[in-house]
Amino acid sequence: MEQAHVIGELYWRVGDACAQLTNQDDRLARIEETRIQLRNGFD
Repeated sequence: MEQAHVIGELYWRVGDACAQLTNQDDRLARIEETRIQLRNGFD
């Protein structure tokens, strides 16, 4: 159940990045940052 919550959080963060940022490079950087943060949360 906890993993499902984390995955849901990932979808919200990526969705926010896509909606808020119009510059492709900024969007990619935010998504990569989110991925690293969530991956570190699993370690």
